Amino acid sequence: MSWAAAGATVTRYFSRGGVFAVRTSIGYLMLAMGAMIWVDGVRRYHRQAAMIRSARPITAPAVAIRSVGYATTLVIAAIVVIELRHW
Repeated sequence: MSWAAAGATVTRYFSRGGVFAVRTSIGYLMLAMGAMIWVDGVRRYHRQAAMIRSARPITAPAVAIRSVGYATTLVIAAIVVIELRHW
């Protein structure tokens, strides 16, 4: 939810120049990433709940954690590059 909220904020308050502007595109990508994280979280919740009910060991979501970390780093780097270009 925080990714989607951050994407909405970037899209609403920091974008200039229309739909295809870089900042607007970053905001839309953040919104899309937030939606994908939400869908993955719902799927993972139901899988983990089934594992708990059947007394099986629960696995750690290493791929999801890495994906969010990489996406966060990519967005921060893109914002820094964009802001440095405008100086």
